Amino acid sequence: LSELTRVARGAKDSLFLYYAGHGVLLPDAGTAFVPYDASNSAPEDELLTVTKLARVLETNFQGKRVFLFGDACHSGGLLEAAMRLNAAGIPTIVLASAKAAEESTGNWTFTESLLAALGDANPSPACLGEENLAALASLVRERMRRVEGQEIEFRTSRVGPDFRLGPTCRDPIQASSPHFGFRTERRLPRSI
Repeated sequence: LSELTRVARGAKDSLFLYYAGHGVLLPDAGTAFVPYDASNSAPEDELLTVTKLARVLETNFQGKRVFLFGDACHSGGLLEAAMRLNAAGIPTIVLASAKAAEESTGNWTFTESLLAALGDANPSPACLGEENLAALASLVRERMRRVEGQEIEFRTSRVGPDFRLGPTCRDPIQASSPHFGFRTERRLPRSI
């Protein structure tokens, strides 16, 4: 949690927290995210619970808004953090691959859709131009429904859905994309 605390203290505008990996639903603690070097059955003190995440942000974040994006089973549990941050007066955006009580797919369609929708160095001709949170969520939601048959979680508090992001694309991942369906992982040092 020390690295998260450091990053939260240093954020002056927006803090974008993105997690992709394993999530679990704990009977007494709710949603928790599993570090890459822990098992799904690891003790709670080795996991990053949504409660711990909210506590660190409530206490240390001094910027303007927090984006919480999650691609994991039970990632919709990030709504709990958003409610706590909202109560503390911190504008929060949640976009998650699954509802809090549901498992997510292991195909990374959510992450691939986000990456494609937010653009890269070579934007697609299908890009719409300056778009907002609602447009991004709509693109990812449609893709997750079509490819995975899964519903996402999207909520904003103290930030309107018309908040401008930048260019997004109509079809986040074309079925003909050479990268569609490939999974890439990068393991970061355990710092939380």
